[in-house]
Amino acid sequence: MLELARVSVARGELRVVRDLELTVSAGEMVALLGPNGAGKTSTIMAIAGHVPVVEGTIRFEGRSIDTLSPPERTRLGLGLVPEGRRIFPDLTVRENLVVGGYLLSRGEAQKREREVTALFPRLEERRQQRAGTLSGGEQQMLSIARALMVRPRLLLVDELSLGLMPAVVDLCFEVLVRLCREQGLACLVVEQNTQKILTVADRVTVLSAGRTVWQGTAEEARADEALIDRMLGLEAG
Repeated sequence: MLELARVSVARGELRVVRDLELTVSAGEMVALLGPNGAGKTSTIMAIAGHVPVVEGTIRFEGRSIDTLSPPERTRLGLGLVPEGRRIFPDLTVRENLVVGGYLLSRGEAQKREREVTALFPRLEERRQQRAGTLSGGEQQMLSIARALMVRPRLLLVDELSLGLMPAVVDLCFEVLVRLCREQGLACLVVEQNTQKILTVADRVTVLSAGRTVWQGTAEEARADEALIDRMLGLEAG
């Protein structure tokens, strides 16, 4: 579904990702790991169309999307859950979901709203509440639900667990894994909680200073307890 072929990404004059090869298939969750500054978020934002690709090609379902705008990529089936959630704090939960479903007709948006709040019942309870008054975990649920409104076939998730309680992290990943397994959603997830992501991901790519330093299955990574710590220079979990 997603293929990055020798992709290099720049922030201004600085190349922050170099020659990245990466694929994500339908129904698969791929983890993108690495220390701070490794180029993980830049990769996610390049796929979403917010950061330029200076070399290589990004293909979605076999089609090059390098020249497409972020809205055009959304229309093709890409969804983004950005780092920091970036919900609209002065809008209600329902209004945030309506914004997420801007490509849908009113009837389709209403149906989809019911579907995504069924995934996160707490949002249904708070649908008329201003999003800025939600807890951090509820805001993350809303950010995921908003991205799901347009029925993406590929979901890009940046730092899902950051600052959240373990029970909320478990719930959010449970929803994503279910969507992958039951509906064929493809997920590319940037995550610092290595202990958690290795229990739910299918494959792993590790970046360091913008370059790939390891790729393999999550099972292979779990089998070598020192591997990810050594690659990331971080504490697992």
